[in-house]
Amino acid sequence: MSLGINNLYANVLGSYQYGGNTIGTDKQYGAWYNKLYGSKKTSGVSASDFDYKAKQAQLKEALSKYKENSGKLQTLKKDSADFLTTYTDKMTDMGEAAKAVQGRNFDKLVGDVSSGELTEEAMKKTTDAVQNMVNAYNDALSTLSDNADRGSGVARQLNRMSRSPEAEASMKLIGITRGEDGKLSLNKDKLTSALSLAAAGDARVGDTARMDLIKDIVSGGVASGIRDNAQAALNTPANTLISNDLAKMQNQQSAVNMNNIYTRSGAQGMMNMGVVGLLMNLSA
Repeated sequence: MSLGINNLYANVLGSYQYGGNTIGTDKQYGAWYNKLYGSKKTSGVSASDFDYKAKQAQLKEALSKYKENSGKLQTLKKDSADFLTTYTDKMTDMGEAAKAVQGRNFDKLVGDVSSGELTEEAMKKTTDAVQNMVNAYNDALSTLSDNADRGSGVARQLNRMSRSPEAEASMKLIGITRGEDGKLSLNKDKLTSALSLAAAGDARVGDTARMDLIKDIVSGGVASGIRDNAQAALNTPANTLISNDLAKMQNQQSAVNMNNIYTRSGAQGMMNMGVVGLLMNLSA
């Protein structure tokens, strides 16, 4: 349903226009007219003095820009919110995957090695857990790389993870290598061999020194470094993670507000109620 601007004038301003006839005498309308057109009118303003169609076209363009900018702003907000959710999930997964091969968790995976060998089940659980940690680390690193321009917090976390979580020479002993892109790779065969040799060697000499060395590299070295990265990431203030996004939102909000002036102050000084009437006609 459309609310005509003529009725709006009649009900709100006490003046009336019908079929192109003269608008009734109204001092307040005359004051608005003078402000808009810079000429003196105190009575008998004709319909032609108010270019309804021109103002309608002007407001139509303003309304279109307002909707466009408002849509862009909402898209920016959703995109940033989605990133923060993804970021939190990836860093949490990375920390949990590292925790799964640390300390007593590593001992539970390996199990009893007094016989001089790991059971097939224990070997699979251990190598799968290390692979899961490597995958989680790489996923987190990819998320950071893909969103490096969002904010200073992301850039700092990316720089932190650009350093190896453990000395590369040590990692190679258990089959983990680091590529030029910073991502880790696991050679499961090499890890399996290292675990097998450690178990056999420990059984032969009657102690656990060799398996403790493997545990120290996996648990105390690689996993510890990755978990520290995860904790630092989760402690990063959210506003720094999307600081550049927030700046874009602020600029877009300014664009929305610039267009919104048409509903606050009226197009080119048009009276507020007149603008409301036009907008209601356009959006009906």
